[in-house]
Amino acid sequence: SFIGQGQYFNPNVNDNGREIQLQGYITDILTEKTIDWLKNKRDPDKPFSVNLWHKAVHEKHLPAPRHRDLFKNEPLPEPPYEMHKETFKGKPEWQRRKTYGFKWDKNKKVPKVLEEKRWPINKFKNMQLLRSLVAVDESLGNVLRALDEIGELENTVIIYSSDNGYFMGEHTYKDKRLAYENSMRVPMIISYPKLISKNSVIHEQCLNIDLAPTILELAGVNKPKYMQGESMVKLISGKKDKTWRKSIFFEYYVDDAWPYAGPDQVAVRTNEFKLVDNFLKDDIDELYDLVKDPGEMKNLINNAKYDDIENFLRKESERLQKKYKYNPDRDWWLRKQIRK
Repeated sequence: SFIGQGQYFNPNVNDNGREIQLQGYITDILTEKTIDWLKNKRDPDKPFSVNLWHKAVHEKHLPAPRHRDLFKNEPLPEPPYEMHKETFKGKPEWQRRKTYGFKWDKNKKVPKVLEEKRWPINKFKNMQLLRSLVAVDESLGNVLRALDEIGELENTVIIYSSDNGYFMGEHTYKDKRLAYENSMRVPMIISYPKLISKNSVIHEQCLNIDLAPTILELAGVNKPKYMQGESMVKLISGKKDKTWRKSIFFEYYVDDAWPYAGPDQVAVRTNEFKLVDNFLKDDIDELYDLVKDPGEMKNLINNAKYDDIENFLRKESERLQKKYKYNPDRDWWLRKQIRK
């Protein structure tokens, strides 16, 4: 484990209770340790489970030396749906204020519509992020080869995902946190030849909290009652599940380290629409048609034609808040532990 987000080079780590400093590049170190365990330290007669969580691509985005010159003369791809041309017309004021750099200072006025920002063709920070990711791609390939070499590739469930999405200039933003698709959605690729057909795609809305119940079912273990997620085994095996959720719930609490990244938010998303409640009395909420406007460029919150949809989504949000026991007090769990 790391202290905080760890270090890219010569990292200090906790290795089974021993605090030591390792030499080298963190992505390569974690990959080598994983492969060594698979080949030399596991019991070949027992099922195994490995979690390989990379530091990359967390900031400060330091690539491996062998990748420092990658993409030097290549342009940064523009986001789809012209999201890089965001002007925030008809959107919450706090988003314009955040982009304008006033950090929600109510004494300073921001325009109702911002000018389009020029797309950074070769922004160093974004390119560093992409360069850092190449070692992760190599890591996955090396681990897959190791599984093949020990004869377990076809017998292993491989799950590739991330803890959050990330803005790469969409809506003028970087980082994550907000309820836009680029931030709230994460990659999810699962391989298990014995169960999953090649190149199959699930169109149902799945969540990261579904991972644990899925792994438990694959391992033949019942899901505890307190778990909120659902097993995806039926879906990934190509079967339909009529009881599967039709909407998902998103929540975000203001981060003390990044207080101006965005306000407290909850959102409810269906396959067609998304409603975002920003909890700001003097500002507006957001409503997007994800079919007609997948880039979430046009806020429909004050469009009378969508009043019925907005009302339905607000009721759905209330239902999901009760189901998941949403608490607007960000530190409720911490206070509960302190009282113990």
